[in-house]
Amino acid sequence: MASEQIATDIRYLAENHPGYLEQVQRNYWRNFALYILEGCFFSFGFAIFASDTILPYLVSELTGNPFLIGLVPALNFLGYYLPQLFSAYFSQKLSRRKGMVITVAVVQRTTLLLITLAVQTIFHLPEPLPLLLFFTAYSLFCFSNGFITPPYTDLVNKTIISRRGLFYGLQIAGSSLAGFAGSMIARQMLDNLAFPANFQQLFWVGFLVSLFSPIVMLFYREQPYPEPHPVEPLGNFFKVIPAKLRTYPLFTRVLLARGLVGLSFMAPGFYAVYAVNHYNLNPGTVAVFTMVSLLTRSVMGLVWGAVGDRHGYRLVLACLAGMLAVQSFLAMAVPDARVFYIVMMLTGAINAALYVADPNLVFETTPPAETSRFIGISNTVLGPLMALAPLVGGLLVNYFNYQALFGAAMIFGLIGLIYVLLKVEEPRRLNGLIKPE
Repeated sequence: MASEQIATDIRYLAENHPGYLEQVQRNYWRNFALYILEGCFFSFGFAIFASDTILPYLVSELTGNPFLIGLVPALNFLGYYLPQLFSAYFSQKLSRRKGMVITVAVVQRTTLLLITLAVQTIFHLPEPLPLLLFFTAYSLFCFSNGFITPPYTDLVNKTIISRRGLFYGLQIAGSSLAGFAGSMIARQMLDNLAFPANFQQLFWVGFLVSLFSPIVMLFYREQPYPEPHPVEPLGNFFKVIPAKLRTYPLFTRVLLARGLVGLSFMAPGFYAVYAVNHYNLNPGTVAVFTMVSLLTRSVMGLVWGAVGDRHGYRLVLACLAGMLAVQSFLAMAVPDARVFYIVMMLTGAINAALYVADPNLVFETTPPAETSRFIGISNTVLGPLMALAPLVGGLLVNYFNYQALFGAAMIFGLIGLIYVLLKVEEPRRLNGLIKPE
């Protein structure tokens, strides 16, 4: 069984390379703290470039086209997921991931500078050039965000070798609180400055703070993996994917479950725009929504980490699907602006659950030596689907209304929940880490 192979790989590493594990453990708490600090700088800056609130609202100010508003979260998902299989291939060839992570992080911050400069041109260039420049820069940012994920996740996997639920929970909590502070600044600027000066000045703040993140990365301590995975031709890397999916059927079912759940993500990018425009709220409300989301994310990160460590990450994934369905139902069925504060709280809880469940389900359903490959497979398969969902959402709004969008998202959330409950086993039960009740 795949689960037995995973357990065997872990025991082999402990028995044959105890020095490696000892060195990793020696640097454990140093790296633990640095990851959390880096996440705080990252989240402070990136809360200002929030793809589910602030950026969709910026696009709605530039154009009322729902499809283009939906393009913001679509590019976020596509850019995040699609490059990861290629990134995983190059990452897997390296005995150390730190250098690759820092290099891509610097490129990523450069794309934020390009977004910031693009927004400066709004009143200086004829339409639609400012919008075109924004989407070009934003696309580069999204793809760099995706490219960094496999080596970064693999770096975490090989340096944080225990208490991962606690780690992810604390990282989410710290980064969300930092993002909350960034959102407070965003609220002040969006409400007190005229458009587009509010976005122009706000993005400079986000870019400058985000520069501290790669500086912290310089102080990570990484041990080269004692038995690097054999390098293979790029064609073979892709060719063996079907065989890998057959060898690890639980991973395949988890991947299918994530795809079904991912279809519900057609709605979150529209909640803030709909609430502000439909109920005539102040522009700064989008920053308040971000604050509510991040504050909830900080708390729920700890909760989901504890739930995952104690009961397994299948339960976290099931809760994720259920929350997506409830969120869409509230937006559709309750005609009150105040309900959107609850909707955004659920957004925070959903993002925390996704952050905790996704990597850990990959870790627990695949062999440790091939973490990068399976992260790449997972995210590359999910990318087009997650990108398509908000574009379909924009079309539903354009040809029908927001209620149709919210209703469709609710249905997919329920379908995903049913599949998780019926078809996905808890990996650690199979691995013998959780005894059946």
